Amino acid sequence: MGPGVPSALVCNKIDLRSHPFYRDRIHLLLDGEAVNRIRQSCGISSSFECSAVTGGTVEQVFIGAAMLAYKYTPYV
Repeated sequence: MGPGVPSALVCNKIDLRSHPFYRDRIHLLLDGEAVNRIRQSCGISSSFECSAVTGGTVEQVFIGAAMLAYKYTPYV
């Protein structure tokens, strides 16, 4: 991963629970298929937790959460 990649992704973990927009939203745990699909889209290589808004298919929710975290998660 190159410069500017959020540390949450570098650590192969996305946790949006501390992000104001996602606070109090449902907590989701990725299954193997979702992890594979997100890895293809975002370069994530292992299981991780994320919080995401509800609605849409499981794939849409997880990929949406991964993309938003990639864009908005600050360096820690």
